[in-house]
Amino acid sequence: MRKSKIDSHYIKSGKMKNGCVLVGILLYITVFNFNVAISQTPPVWQDYVDAYTNGTQAILPDYSYSGYHFSEEEIPDVSSWTYFNVTHYGAIADDAGYDDAAIQAAIDAAEASGHPAVVFFPAGRFIVSSDNDINNFIFINTDSIVLKGSGSGTGGTEIFMDKLRVRNGHWQFRFQPVSTNTSTLTSLTEPAIRGDFSVTVASSANLSIGQSIYIYHKSEEFASAHYGNLALNETEWTRLFGGDGGMILHECHIIESIEGNKVRFKNPIQTDLPTLSKPYYIRNLKTIEEVGIEDILFTSDWVNYRDEFVHHQDDTVDYAWNAVQFKYVENAWIRNCEFRDWTQVADIRESIGVTIENCLLTGKRGHASFITRRNYGVLVKDCIDNANHHHGPGTGYSGVSTVYLRYKMSENQSIDCHSGSPITTLMDDIDGGDFHTNGGPWVSYPHHGRYLTFWNFIHKKSTPVDYNFWSVGIRKPATYAEPYFIGFQPTNTVTMTGEGLNEMQGIEVEPKSLFEAQLALRLTPTSTDNSAENTEQVLNIYPNPFSSSFQIHASSLSHLESLAMYSIDGREVAVKVKNNGNRLLIQPASDLSTGIYFIKININGRVGNYAIIKE
Repeated sequence: MRKSKIDSHYIKSGKMKNGCVLVGILLYITVFNFNVAISQTPPVWQDYVDAYTNGTQAILPDYSYSGYHFSEEEIPDVSSWTYFNVTHYGAIADDAGYDDAAIQAAIDAAEASGHPAVVFFPAGRFIVSSDNDINNFIFINTDSIVLKGSGSGTGGTEIFMDKLRVRNGHWQFRFQPVSTNTSTLTSLTEPAIRGDFSVTVASSANLSIGQSIYIYHKSEEFASAHYGNLALNETEWTRLFGGDGGMILHECHIIESIEGNKVRFKNPIQTDLPTLSKPYYIRNLKTIEEVGIEDILFTSDWVNYRDEFVHHQDDTVDYAWNAVQFKYVENAWIRNCEFRDWTQVADIRESIGVTIENCLLTGKRGHASFITRRNYGVLVKDCIDNANHHHGPGTGYSGVSTVYLRYKMSENQSIDCHSGSPITTLMDDIDGGDFHTNGGPWVSYPHHGRYLTFWNFIHKKSTPVDYNFWSVGIRKPATYAEPYFIGFQPTNTVTMTGEGLNEMQGIEVEPKSLFEAQLALRLTPTSTDNSAENTEQVLNIYPNPFSSSFQIHASSLSHLESLAMYSIDGREVAVKVKNNGNRLLIQPASDLSTGIYFIKININGRVGNYAIIKE
């Protein structure tokens, strides 16, 4: 874990170096500044704050490295990109003809332009899939291509998939490089622990700064090390065992720096990597970047198919109308879309830094909503699943750092940990749902590895339920490795066996969102920045940590407009402020608890948000 060193800061219109907006801090303070509900802070959050302060390993992983650019940047406004209107390439809105060829032609032209480009759909209905050929789909293969409609609501853009294409793995819109490169580049020579950012490699000759890679390993020995004290079912969980079996690690990273054989990643390692007889390999991860979909209503003819959904009745009801796949993509997004009447909505795999936000799932119930596998940092937030898909918000097969935030499910709808030992998943401030239909074949169990956390999860099931999270002898609905429950709120009776942590059940805890609170800590300025962009106003906050009082020294304190101090759960802390020229003496109440606090200060009309530690 990074040790916090909060010394000197700058006020510059609320922005960090390189223009990274302080999204986490500002959102956190905005949400919790006023009318905070009476709630409690769980011990595991205090443990995280203490560990962050002291540079030690916390019980909880850092889930904040998820989403587009790990949520350090906003999804871009593409209005200034070059536009390619699909109607200029032969697509006709609201007619009975098929528009596949025209849409693909517009995409091809956008890709050939060599510039960031928007493939634009004006208002109206466009029809795709003129046949049942499973080899036909619409594809995007290069960087910086966005499919954008005129809105997903009434009067906006609709894309309708007509004919069924029955294959598990067919997706009507596919974002993927023309070719992929997963060649082995080097191997690790020393062990690593959860929270580390750096590894030692045999050779860095084939590595470069900014390169995307993934750490790969597969062995029975790794399974034993990861699951530790937990018994494994050698008879049924056969993919974990044998010379060709084992738990698979597929952890994606971006290289931040290289010094000799020491390689530092931008994002942390999310599970311990002990010394084993087989090495951990670093493999290349070739991706396309800055791609997305926004403002479109996607529909399909699943609504008119003769059968209702019955799980695994046949491939048609499971897979015939699948909407979107992102494969080998990086820093990508889907936002402000509605998916109505789909067997499966979206599949994200072998990718890194993807955000899906403000999407609505409606219409006829289908097989799966969001499928995520072998990724690092998929963030699905502020989405609503009114279609009540059989498999709700999901992860599986070596996925890492998947976060679902404020996802609204239906009563009795299940989340989906689809086996294959995904790790470090956060279900954060989820409304509705339970754990009764996790998927995947028994041979690839467990459903989930370690560090599956439910934070302020509202469990909605119409009947009482008993979960045994590690009953290895029978095919139970939720085989999770000692999951964490903090602020778990059931609407009916729930009993549990085998959980790793259960704090404050029945109580909404603070912070309300673990992801946003961790992100707020991480995005707080923590070091001196001498870039010319930020030299207008320098602040020194000291001592930090402080015991009873601290000072703020400003390079040009001509007018202090406001100063406020907030606790980590957003409550304003009473402070006395004494102004001595360019120095401010800040005295909080003598009984102030230890922990991290936020300072919001407005000097000369410029607002800054900073962190201070009470020891």
